[in-house]
Amino acid sequence: MAACAWNLKKWLVIATIFLFWQKLGLFFVKYLRFFAVLDKKAVLLI
Repeated sequence: MAACAWNLKKWLVIATIFLFWQKLGLFFVKYLRFFAVLDKKAVLLI
């Protein structure tokens, strides 16, 4: 039983880290896209 609980906890930690990285990745992509758009606008203004 204890081994099962430990396994469950391990998977919970893995899932939490995975979801955290996914959110971080999405934020990073939006951030990069935002900068790419700004960069294009800056190029058009020059």
